[in-house]
Amino acid sequence: MNVSAKPISYTDKMRVKIDSNPDRREYSKRLGAIERVFGNISVNKGMNKFTLRGQEKVNAQWQMYCLVHNIEKLRNSLH
Repeated sequence: MNVSAKPISYTDKMRVKIDSNPDRREYSKRLGAIERVFGNISVNKGMNKFTLRGQEKVNAQWQMYCLVHNIEKLRNSLH
């Protein structure tokens, strides 16, 4: 009887990756660096939803959100 193995889900692959020590350290760095940006954009600036429709318009709106974030970072680095 030929039983094909069930493919491993992306969640399971990520779980295995995070459980290894080197990858766990790397992932924790990401949480500190990347998640802070999304938190600042969505919570502090109130930019937590897109008001436009369509992929192109949403991409442009996201780039504007990021531009606001980066301009603020530049302003803070000058002071």
